[in-house]
Amino acid sequence: MSHDLERYFPPPLPGRYREQMQSHRLRREIIATVVANQLVDLAGTTFSFRVGEETGAPPSILARGFAVAREVYGMRELWEWVEALDSQVQAETQLAMLVDARRLVERARALARASQPQPPRHRGAGQALRARR
Repeated sequence: MSHDLERYFPPPLPGRYREQMQSHRLRREIIATVVANQLVDLAGTTFSFRVGEETGAPPSILARGFAVAREVYGMRELWEWVEALDSQVQAETQLAMLVDARRLVERARALARASQPQPPRHRGAGQALRARR
């Protein structure tokens, strides 16, 4: 997610101070803020609530799933491409493209579930063995 950190700062700072940015004491907080803002701006204000209800995942896991989906599906490039179509296509067309992109990210909610820590499956079996002893 270093892209998020670097995009937070205006040019030419990322080019000049890349190493210092990676060790910045607020690095995690800046990245979290950028991801949260993108999640709300691009996936919608109700994304976390709706997908959280469906998956049971907490907001932190949903944000991680969103960030993974964004990278896996190349959403940054798609969003930039759609935004560059201003005045070239009808606004309704752009909006439909953005809605379809949002749906793709929502369908990737399985990534949120998959990235959620799962308890070991053998835990119950271990307890049963101890009880038999």
